[in-house]
Amino acid sequence: MDRMAPTFLFIAALLCMSCSESSAAPDGGMDGSIEPDSGEPTLTCNGHEGLGEIEGFLADNPNEVVSIIFENYITHAQTASTFESSGLIDYVYAHEAGEPWPTLGALIDAGTRLLVFQEKLPEEAEYPWLMRIWDHAWETPFSAATPEDLSCDVGRGNPENPLFLLNHFLTGLGGDPALAEMVNYNPFFIDRARECEDMDSALPNFVAVDFYDIGDLFEVVDALNGV
Repeated sequence: MDRMAPTFLFIAALLCMSCSESSAAPDGGMDGSIEPDSGEPTLTCNGHEGLGEIEGFLADNPNEVVSIIFENYITHAQTASTFESSGLIDYVYAHEAGEPWPTLGALIDAGTRLLVFQEKLPEEAEYPWLMRIWDHAWETPFSAATPEDLSCDVGRGNPENPLFLLNHFLTGLGGDPALAEMVNYNPFFIDRARECEDMDSALPNFVAVDFYDIGDLFEVVDALNGV
């Protein structure tokens, strides 16, 4: 794909972040006495190690662009704090809904190679780089029990939005490699992607799967990008 091409396709990392609070037990003092608990809870957020891995990838690969879509269950301040502590804050890009998207080359040249979306955001833009995904994108339905249930219909988001998320996975009680084996291989995978591209006149910008290392995901992405 030409680095200045006007459209782009990412394999998006769909992440779930949560935090929990706990109070420390009273500590023993230097003289053996019991120090009272300060009463300040300790906040522990999961996902920090994964963000550190993404930071390492971006640092080692200066010509790569990464997009994250969070299924978020923590405050936006907590999310921002984890980005600051992981170093990812140096890469984030803030986009205003309704404005043309930059090319991949422009993002690379500007050093803003990380796009961060969340499913839920308040009306006020507390952190402009935390973007509400449905202000920018739309998706196909995310609930399918069988391969035949996968469709190109509009799920969440407005189909007039410029970005298109193709959901391509089967849903059960949890992630199941056996379900991925049923849909992650060609020709079924690429045929459905092309069908949705033709039906909706939109190139998938994001492709969401379960178990990316099962099947032909990367071949499908390359085919859609024409490489």
